[in-house]
Amino acid sequence: LAPPPADQYVSEAKFVVRGAASPPSGMLSSLLQGAGVSRAQDDTFAVQDYILSRDALQELGATVDVRALFDRPEADPLSRFPMPFMGETNEHLFKHYLNRVDVSYDSTTGVTALTVKAFRPEDASAIARALLAGGERLVNRMNDRQRSTTMNEARREVAEAEARVQRIAGELANYRTRQATLDPNKASAGALAAVQDMINRGTSLRTQLMVMIKNSPQSPLIPDMQRRLEALDQTISTARDRIAGGDRSLVPQITEFDALTLQREFAERGLASAVSFLDTARLNAQRQQLYLDEVVHPNEADYAKYPRRFADLAIVFATLFGLYTIFKLLAGNADPPPPSRPVSTKPVGEVGRRQRRSFTIGEIRNDNKVLRAVFFQMRRDIDLVSMVLVNGNNSFGPKSLT
Repeated sequence: LAPPPADQYVSEAKFVVRGAASPPSGMLSSLLQGAGVSRAQDDTFAVQDYILSRDALQELGATVDVRALFDRPEADPLSRFPMPFMGETNEHLFKHYLNRVDVSYDSTTGVTALTVKAFRPEDASAIARALLAGGERLVNRMNDRQRSTTMNEARREVAEAEARVQRIAGELANYRTRQATLDPNKASAGALAAVQDMINRGTSLRTQLMVMIKNSPQSPLIPDMQRRLEALDQTISTARDRIAGGDRSLVPQITEFDALTLQREFAERGLASAVSFLDTARLNAQRQQLYLDEVVHPNEADYAKYPRRFADLAIVFATLFGLYTIFKLLAGNADPPPPSRPVSTKPVGEVGRRQRRSFTIGEIRNDNKVLRAVFFQMRRDIDLVSMVLVNGNNSFGPKSLT
């Protein structure tokens, strides 16, 4: 005879994975989200997948002797590790581990339930505590990587902005050295003022010349004033060409200088934004972005939850009762022997064929009635067992299970 199944205790723990209480808002919020801030629900699924992974089993083996806990002396051969005709490799251990550990997530409340089965209550509680510690370490690693990614991204942005500012400053210095001027805008302003002054002087001289020609056409001063006016017009023309007369004028210089100045302004604004992003990232790195919070700590069960002896007995009883009903119905509905009939004058072959055909049809009809009755009875038995399984476990305590 096979040994009875051993008692198995269940330890249950519940936890939630929460995110930051006050996430950043505005433009920096989008930058931080792009840098790696994720939802807590996704991280909950990550913790759930981790608990049911080989990595969790490997880390669990570093703190708890899993093979010894699954091979207790009181364990039965069909529940312990290794089972009969089963290997002792890590792959077989992982399959056995998945049969002992279960994780379920409630999307309504956001709470994840962890259940562990073992042959001793302290063993189940120890495994549950070790798995929760491993899940918390996973969340901490995710936090560290998120901080590292955010800070590295912020530092890279600052470094690129500083390099851009330095590059534009170097180009601006080379321009000033090449053009031998600090600010062509100020130089052009002085040149324009000088031209305007010469224009005013030329206007005044031209007015005097016209008055002199009208009043004293034979004056010896008229040729001198005309020469002075021609020289002044030539100077004005040369000054205008110097300002906006070609490739060597001040206009291309001013255009290039304005472009460099605009690039420097944009680079300085980008540097200020990158520095602000770095400060915000540093503040967020100082606080916990994600953390695992235990709602229900792993408990030590007072009595074994498995095997469910009452439910097993109910299933066995229902199965035997169904077999008994089947045999009873088959025996009660057996066909009586066919009555003797007078000898027919028809050929023997034709009578035999008709008798065999009539007997076969009647037997099929009778069997259909029996099968319908059997199926109806088995359905009633299955409904009865289902009601016992649903309501029986909550109505019977430890004494009823023994």
